[in-house]
Amino acid sequence: MLDLFIKEIQEEKNWFWGLALAILGINLLFLPLASVSEGVSASLALLFTLPAFPLYIFIKSFQLYKDEWDLQTGFILFSLPVRGYKIVLAKLGALTLEILLYLFLAFFIPFIILSGYSHGAYGIEGASIIKLWLTTSVTTLLIIPFPTFAYLFGRMFSRFRNWITTATLIVIFIIYIKYLPFGRAIFDFLPPVSFNLIIWEEINTITTRTSSMFATFLFDILLLWGSSYFIEKKEL
Repeated sequence: MLDLFIKEIQEEKNWFWGLALAILGINLLFLPLASVSEGVSASLALLFTLPAFPLYIFIKSFQLYKDEWDLQTGFILFSLPVRGYKIVLAKLGALTLEILLYLFLAFFIPFIILSGYSHGAYGIEGASIIKLWLTTSVTTLLIIPFPTFAYLFGRMFSRFRNWITTATLIVIFIIYIKYLPFGRAIFDFLPPVSFNLIIWEEINTITTRTSSMFATFLFDILLLWGSSYFIEKKEL
């Protein structure tokens, strides 16, 4: 599986560099505003780098497998004597690394700029920025199994694949929404996560529950298991 993971990393390295340069460029673009108004530079940088990223990951989760067929490499990859779960985990691992690196830069570059220009009047504590980075990364990661399952299930059919994929995705979301209250109840005992923000030199604490995240993780495990099963089917 390590060879598969390295293969995925090599194929994604251009995306790594492109996303990193995009974040750096956006922060440099708004850097002159940091000396004019505290927090404006960091806020605009976050606004332009964070909201669209989950959508990018959602689309990328489709594209990872679609490219295998479009480039005529899928039949070779999926015919190898490798269990389906190893292929799924290798692709998931590469995309996880991309998420971690992107969000690390997206959070920490504005954090450094804000810390330097606000002189402690605004910002976020060091431990909190790490927790925010990890929590956001995990939450974004939980998106991947949904389109992965839908796309691979659609590949099981020789006709109407796009329609089946779309319908499957809708059904998955409906089932997930119905399941979520039950899943949250299972993990309701878990402690919340707190983030300490600094506003006008005062610490303000924001707390969020983790039960939804763990409930979604449990749901994702089932989707990944199904995706691994579909990859091993001869019809692919």
